Amino acid sequence: MNATSTPKKITVRFEPIGAEIRVDSPISVMLAAAEAGIALEHPCGGLGVCGKCIVRVRGNHVEHSQADQHLLSPEELEQNCFLSCQTVLTGDTVIECQAGRETESGLVVIHGVNAPIELKPRVRRVRLEIPPPSLSDQRSDATRLLYAVKQAGILADRVHLSCLQTLPQILRDNQWRVSVICREGEIISVDPVGDDRRILGVAVDVGTTTVVTSLNDLETGEELSVRGAANEQLVYGQDVISRVNITLDQKSGIHQLQEKIIQTVDRMIESMLEETGYPSDSIYLVQAVGNSIMQQLFMAIDPAPIAITPFVTAVSGLLQFPAHTIGLESARHSQISVSPVIAGYVGGDIVADILATGIHQARHPSLLVDIGTNAEIVLGNKDRLMACSSPAGPAFEGGHIFHGMRGIPGAIEAVWVEDDTIHLKVIGDGDPVGICGSGLIDALAVLLHLEVVDETGRLRARDDFAGPEWIRERMGPFKKGHSFCLTCEEQKPIRITDKDVRALQLAKGAVQAGIRILLDQWGISLEELDSIFICGAFGSKINPVTAQQIGLIPPIVLEKVRFLGNTAHIGAKRMLLSDKELNMGVFISEKVCYFEVSGHPSFQDLFGLSLGFGRKWDLL
Repeated sequence: MNATSTPKKITVRFEPIGAEIRVDSPISVMLAAAEAGIALEHPCGGLGVCGKCIVRVRGNHVEHSQADQHLLSPEELEQNCFLSCQTVLTGDTVIECQAGRETESGLVVIHGVNAPIELKPRVRRVRLEIPPPSLSDQRSDATRLLYAVKQAGILADRVHLSCLQTLPQILRDNQWRVSVICREGEIISVDPVGDDRRILGVAVDVGTTTVVTSLNDLETGEELSVRGAANEQLVYGQDVISRVNITLDQKSGIHQLQEKIIQTVDRMIESMLEETGYPSDSIYLVQAVGNSIMQQLFMAIDPAPIAITPFVTAVSGLLQFPAHTIGLESARHSQISVSPVIAGYVGGDIVADILATGIHQARHPSLLVDIGTNAEIVLGNKDRLMACSSPAGPAFEGGHIFHGMRGIPGAIEAVWVEDDTIHLKVIGDGDPVGICGSGLIDALAVLLHLEVVDETGRLRARDDFAGPEWIRERMGPFKKGHSFCLTCEEQKPIRITDKDVRALQLAKGAVQAGIRILLDQWGISLEELDSIFICGAFGSKINPVTAQQIGLIPPIVLEKVRFLGNTAHIGAKRMLLSDKELNMGVFISEKVCYFEVSGHPSFQDLFGLSLGFGRKWDLL
C-alpha cells in the first residue's frame, strides 16, 4: 500500500454476541475487538507471550503466527484457534470469542474506615435578605450581593455571567430574599429562598481495572448512591503499561483511552442520577483520584514519560477545571478536582489512602500497603511519611499466571484443605474457569503446607514426592515443567504451574523488600508498628493467615492487620466533602519522602533474600 492509497475496509463479526464492525485493514483481532467495545483478556498487553487472548477464526484464510505455534496446544491449533493480539486480518472475517460486549461489573468494597470529618465543601449555600437600593445607596445589584455574601462569612469576589443575566429580576421578584450558591469564590446560582435543591458532588476512584463512584450531598455528607463498574479501558489491556503502549502505538491512542474512561464515569453518574431522581445540574463538584497514569489519561495528558526512567509525571499538584472541558456530560456544570500525586508510581489514590487511614495523624508509625501491579507502600505517622513503589508485577491480579484471571465470576477466590480434599470457593458459585489473586495466595499456602512446593519455591515432580496418593494424583508434568491440579476430574483443569509459583515468588519478594527498605530507612522493627493497613478491593479478599504464610505481609499479630477495602474512594469522598481534607491531601503529597527502589543500593539484595518461603523477616 502506498502512502496515498485508501485503507481497505473489512467487516469483522464477533460471535456468539453478534457484534459487527467495519474497520480499516490490516488490523489485529485484538484492536478490532477493542473498536467493537469487546474486552478480550490479554494481560501481556498484546505482546503475544501470555496465551490468554485465544479466539477461533472461521475459515482457513488466516495463518498461524510463531506465537500461536509456541503457546497453543495441537488441539487448539487444529480447531482454528489463534491469539487475537498476533492475528492480522486483511479480509472479512467471523471471530468466535468468549468475551461479552459489556465489561463485568466490579465489586465495590468499602468498609473499615469511618473517621469523623468536618463538613466544609468548596460549594456553600447561604440564604440572604439584602437591603434594597435607594437614592442614597445606588450600588449595583452584584455589588450588593457580594457584600451580603461576605457578611455571611463566605468569601466571593465575582458573579457568574449566567447569574448576572437573571439577577435583577430574581432579586426584585423575591423582595431581595434569595438563596445563593458559591463555589471557589464565585457566585454560581441565585434562586428564590424557597428553592431547596440538593447540592451534590461525586467522588470517583479511577482504578485501572475497576471504577467506583458515589453521589453525595455536600451539605449533609449523606451518600445517596454508589456504583462500581469495570473500566472500559480494559479492552486495550489489563495494566497501565498496556494502556501506555496504546498511546505510543496509535496516533489517537490517548484520546481513545480518555474516551473510554469518560464513558465509564458518565454511565455510572447517569445511573446514580436515575436512581435518586436528581438532575445533572445538581452536581457541583467531582473529586477524582487514581494512580498517576490513570489520572493523566482521565485528562488526556500523555503518560508515556511515567513508564520510563526516571518515571516523571507531567503534573504533580492539584488540578481543577470545568467538567465539560474533558467531555464529562453527566456532570457538565460541575468543577472537577484531580488529586495531587506523590511520584510517578505513587499517585493520587495513595494520597487518598493516607487520608482515609489517618496514618498522617497517628502518634505511632503504621504501614499502608496497596497491592497491584506495583505495590505502593507507605510508612508514617504525624511526624514523618515515607513511600515507595515496589514492582510486584501482575501476578496478584492474575497476570502471567497460566490459569490466572481477574476477580470476576468463574474465578477461584479461596483454596483450602479439609479431610484430604482440596476445597475451592468460586466467585459466582459456578464452575471454575481460572484463579484470581486471593485464590493464588491461598493455593500457594496450601502447596507449601502439603510440601508440594519447598522453601526455595521449587514445585516438586510427582516422582520426587513421597506424600499421600491423593496429593500425588494431582501432580504431573506440564509444558516442560510441573504442575498441581486444583480441580476435580469432572471440572475444567485449573493448574498451578512451576512458572506460576515463580511469578508469585517474585511478586511477594518485591513487596517484602519494599517494606523492609522503608523500615530500615525509618530505623524501626516490625514489632514497633502500630498497624498494617492493606488497602484496595483486592486486599479486602486476601486471607491474612495465608498471606502471612507465604510472606506477603509481615509476621505480626493479626489484630494489628486491617483489611480496609477501597480506601482510595473513601479518601476521595473526604476531599470532596471538606476543603480542609483537600488541602491536607495537597500537604501530604508534598510531605511524603519518596524512595525509588529501583535505584536503592539494598533493593536487589533484599529482593533476593525475600524470594524464599522459609526465611524469617527479621533475618533479612
